Amino acid sequence: MVAVERSLRESLNVRYRELLGMVPKERKETVERVMQRVDLWNIKALVTAIHNKIPKEKRLEELMPSPISPRERLEMLASAENFEALLEFLKGSEYFDVLSTALEDYEKRGLIALLTAPLFSLS
Repeated sequence: MVAVERSLRESLNVRYRELLGMVPKERKETVERVMQRVDLWNIKALVTAIHNKIPKEKRLEELMPSPISPRERLEMLASAENFEALLEFLKGSEYFDVLSTALEDYEKRGLIALLTAPLFSLS
């Protein structure tokens, strides 16, 4: 991602976090759900990167800053050596069950779409 684009996204994330602080408590979950789209995009990007054997060092460059997840989490996810390690990092998240189930089919057939398509059901 180009440095200017990354800076603009970081600035936008600051505004999103400010907005989240202003939203009434009963609406906060809805707004967070919309903001989670960035996290979902990043998970899909990581699944694709692992499938394509992109070096760990390069993966973080392709991820978008998240308005709700800290950079440290993105760094941790990007460091996953393989799908099993990624799943370990995702334990307890809404992505874990979907990817765990899809991984069995992926391992049999090797088609990346078998991992990424189920993630669309979460968006």
